[in-house]
Amino acid sequence: MELGDMQGTHYRVNYQPNGYYVKEKQFDGDSGVTYSMHTTVPEHIQNIWDRASDDAIKAMKTHQNLYEMR
Repeated sequence: MELGDMQGTHYRVNYQPNGYYVKEKQFDGDSGVTYSMHTTVPEHIQNIWDRASDDAIKAMKTHQNLYEMR
């Protein structure tokens, strides 16, 4: 299953028979840099991971913007 949004963030989620998800999340930076994060987590902590992942994406965007403003 693949999901996406308008910010250039891409998700790829694969459900494994053992009840774990393998998830890849990519953020395409304005300068063409693609950040990628991988994780394997139990289903019950997927939402916690999503929130932490979104915070990390925001931090990378902020860092990139500050870097480009130098």
